[in-house]
This record gives sequence, C-alpha cells and structure tokens, in this order.
Amino acid sequence: MTSIACYNLATNVCHHSSMAMALTIPTLFLLFLSSKFPFSSAQTWIKSGYWLRRSELPVTDINSSLFTHLICGFAGLNPSTYQLSISSSDAQSFSTFTSTVKQKNPTVTTLLSIGGGSVYSWTLPSMVSQSEFRKSFIESSIKTARSYGFDGLDLCWPYLIWGLNTRYEMANVDALFDEWRLAIESESANSSGSQLILTMTVQLSPYLDNASFPIESIKKNLNWVHVMAFDYYRPTSWNYTAAFAALYDPGIQWSTESGINAWIDGGLSANKLVLGLPFHGYAWTLVNSNDTAIGAPAKGPAITDDGCMRYKDIKAYMQGSGAVSEYNAAYVVNYCVIGSSWIAYDDVEVVKNKVAYAKKRNLLGYFVSQVENDDENWVLSSQAALEDEKNPVIAPEGEKNPVIAQKDEKNPGRNKRHFLLIMLPTAATVTLVLVYSSWYKGNKFFQPRKVFICFCSLMQNCSGYVPPEYVKRGTYSTKSDVYSFGVLLLQIISGKRNNCLHGPREDLKLLDYAYDLWRCGKGMEFMDPSLDDTNSSCKLVRCMQIALLCVEENSADRPSMLELSVMLKNETASMNIPKRPAFSTRRDENEDEVQESTSQQEIWSVGDVSITQMVAR
Repeated sequence: MTSIACYNLATNVCHHSSMAMALTIPTLFLLFLSSKFPFSSAQTWIKSGYWLRRSELPVTDINSSLFTHLICGFAGLNPSTYQLSISSSDAQSFSTFTSTVKQKNPTVTTLLSIGGGSVYSWTLPSMVSQSEFRKSFIESSIKTARSYGFDGLDLCWPYLIWGLNTRYEMANVDALFDEWRLAIESESANSSGSQLILTMTVQLSPYLDNASFPIESIKKNLNWVHVMAFDYYRPTSWNYTAAFAALYDPGIQWSTESGINAWIDGGLSANKLVLGLPFHGYAWTLVNSNDTAIGAPAKGPAITDDGCMRYKDIKAYMQGSGAVSEYNAAYVVNYCVIGSSWIAYDDVEVVKNKVAYAKKRNLLGYFVSQVENDDENWVLSSQAALEDEKNPVIAPEGEKNPVIAQKDEKNPGRNKRHFLLIMLPTAATVTLVLVYSSWYKGNKFFQPRKVFICFCSLMQNCSGYVPPEYVKRGTYSTKSDVYSFGVLLLQIISGKRNNCLHGPREDLKLLDYAYDLWRCGKGMEFMDPSLDDTNSSCKLVRCMQIALLCVEENSADRPSMLELSVMLKNETASMNIPKRPAFSTRRDENEDEVQESTSQQEIWSVGDVSITQMVAR
C-alpha cells in the first residue's frame, strides 16, 4: 500500500469590508451582499472531510450528513499552460461530486482541491514566478470550479519549501494570493453566484529555512488554512516508534500543539486554522518485541511497504489478532503491539480529545484525512461530528507510559519545567558565559544579540533541546545538559531554527544537516554568512565539531562541561571525531550501533535530583 495522501480542505467564512457599514445600508443591499459573501462574524464550526478521486469509496457512499464541508481532490496543473487539468477518467466523478453529496446533506459545502500528488514539484513554483502564469492559473481555477459546481477552491501545497525558500520567491506567493482574491471578488460581482471560498493546505509550521509562509497575505486573502497535523514521523525515515500525530510531545519538538502555537505566534488568528485529523496510522517493526514504548528502537516499516495503514484496516488487523489498544494521554495517541509490529493510530478517544482541543484553542474546526479510511460505521467521523460541550478539554493525565514513567505523568508542562530547572543553570549559563567571553576577547562572530535570541528560544520552549536518554527512558545523565548546550551552539553559529527542516531537499533536521556538512568538509556552508572568524582564535568549524560531540546519542561519548570549556578556549586541544547525532533519521555505513550508558552512578530520574547530588564537573 502506498502512503495515504494527507492534504486537505476548505469551507466558507469571510469578512467583507462593506459589512462594516451594515447599519447604514438599506436592507435590500444587505440581502444582496449576503448572497454574494456567504460569511458572517459568527463563523460556522467546520466539520470537513477529504475525498480523493482514486478512492475505493464511491461518492454515493459518503455519509455527507456528518460534515459541513467536503473536499474533492485533486485537480492537476498543466506544466505548460498553468491551467487546471482534470483527466477524462476523473471528469465524471468531479462533475457530479457536489450534486451527489448534497442528496444526503443539502447544506454541505464542496471545494475543489488543486495540487497534492497530482502536480510535479516544480510546476507550482514555476507558476507563481510570473504574473502571466499566475493569471492563467487563476482564471482557469475559477472557471473550473464554476463549471464543475464547486463552492470553493483549496490550494494543496503544504510543503511550500519544495521550490520556494527565499523571501523573494515567497513574495510571488503573496502576489498570487492578492491576485486570486481580487479575481474571485470580481467574478462574483459580475455573476449571480456566491463568492468562491479560497483556502490552502499548509504544513505544521509556518517557518521555512530562509523564509516563512506569507502570513499577512494569508490573513488578508484566504478564508482559512488547513494544518496538516500529522505524519511528523514515518517508519521509512524514523528508526524509533513514534506518535506520528502527537497532540503533545514531552520530548522532541514535533507536536500538533507546537505547530498551532507557531502559526498563532506568527500572526495568524486561531479562527483561521482548521485542524487536521488523520484517519490512518503507521506500523513499525520493533528491534526488540519486549521493548514496546514510544521511542523504542525500530528497523523500518511493518505490515505494508511503507507502514501506512487505513484506520479500518488497522481495526480489522487488530480484531484478527486479538490485539488490545493502548491509549497514551501524554502524547494523545493510540497504539497496539502485534508480535514485532508496533502500530500508532488515532482511535475514538484521540479524535474526541483533539476536537475538544480545537474548540478550547478557538480554532475554526477540523478536517479528516480521509473519509475513505473510516470504518463502515463511520465511527471516527461520527465522534468528531459530535458537538458535545461535555467533550473533555484535555490536559494529559493518568497515563502509565513506560517512556515517561519517571516523569510527572499528570502534567507534561511540569516535565518541561523540571528540564529547565535542571538543565538551564548549566547549559544556558555556560553557553552565555563562554560565548560572551569569547566575543568580549575579540571573537566578534559571536554576537550577543544572536546568543540572546537563542537563549530566549530555549527559555520559551525546551522542545528540541531534550536529550535522548530523557525522551526514551525519562532519565537524566550527568551530561544531559551538554546535549542542550550542543543544540544551542549549533543554532548560534548557523542562525537557523531547530524546528525547521534544512538541506537541499529540506528534509533534514538541524543536527543531521550540520553533521552531513561537517562530515563532507563543507562546514562553512552551515554557518550564518554574517559571521566572520578570520581574526578569531575560536574558529566556527571547530565550534561546529564541539557542538556535534555534545549531541551524540550515547551520553558517555559526550564531553564534560570542563572539557567543553578547555576545547572552546584552547584551539590546540585535541577532540574526538563526532558520531551521527541523536534522533538521526539516517544511518552511515559501518557505523557502530549506539549503546547508551545506563550505569547507576550516571543516571538519575527527575524525582531523585537534589542539591546534594549535584557534584562539580
């Protein structure tokens, strides 16, 4: 089975500037406006579902009564004319989609999604690059939506980093949204139809490597965006079992909450965000069938070629084997173990809690990917559609999770405060003192402002700085703070975010990206171009090597803080060769398996830490 397409949706909500004059405009004109702009200040809670053209589920079998909006995907894009293309084999199902789903629910709104896997990765970047290309695309999209009877359009281009990763290129996307909105308003003003809805499917975070999504343009021109809150980890690229759509993550940085926070902190209001609910899961093959915790070592996909499974197939597989589902409240995920197969997925309780979370955060609604993946009783869609105010607004609690057994299970936020309490006095203080001292002595490539920004990032959210021994076992070592120091140092010398993907294909986390460049002798390509170490005794590449030593998987292989001080201050001090960093999604040939030190004298749990145990290092 190939990976399930996970892109989505749209609906109708928009504020037109003329509405502000409502009290002074004649009633008949108000009625005219309401027919042209079907949006009000009291926005409708969106319950949307995504249907793909090659779905095994016929359009006639969709239970549209469970949704306020349904999205049909995908329309393609001609790489020469930049006009929408719908194959002859898909034309019939697309042209009857709206009329068919309205038979069971006359009020349902339909949208046509453009892009997804049906468009070459270079076609969309090329389309936005020139005004005449954008004009052809925009006119074609509006014409196609009208002729096929859709109520709106969705641009399914979640990974904007594929082809667009500079501020200049992002300005073209800004222009596309401006021109698209103007064209939609103009078309509506000159026709009898309601104004088309305009939405976009986006990735978890608005931040790219060298740019970010054009949030101001999105606010002004799009009705909302659909956040792909899933597929953070896959068994084809992640060598540990994982909550692939974790609502929270006590360990690393990828979680739904971190993504929602990033969009809101970036300036997009919560009521412009529609939360993605995955109706699929992933199966990993365990290295050790007795180690079944989240974060357990794995060796690739299980059951299917890429590990991806539909919800209904997961439930059937479990029923056939008699497997029991486990619910992890810290991550908000279900998982089950069948032999050496470990399957993560969202079941009824997870869906209920995610919808409750969306309401608590005042999001606009949710979309499911995809309606086909639900079981024959529509159990997940039915649960999501229940607008029951009694749904629990979740704060994770009561979970006996082996991965975090020694943490505060009732309050993941407290776990992060524990981390800051224990790590910050050493990691952040040493970073600030050493780096500022280096700058003060003439090594001005360490700019205090850059250090301060990175320090504030750590203070605000320790995600991404947490060492592997804590993520996997809930324990700290005497060198856990060294790991945090290494991550922080890599951010300082590169000027890059730790919560973005990097590299030529934008598929590497910061640590992997740094290691690959250092290993190939291209370390300077990693550095912030504004930094200059020409007249400094502390060279940037040396700092990079030191940082990579700090972020190794095995805590015993990391240097001590005293050794760090010597290496940073003495350019002749000897250093080891770094191994691939912790949480790496890659493996080098002939690379020794990393075995973590678990000696009693080096590992402590959070609850055991006291001042008398903190010895000088």
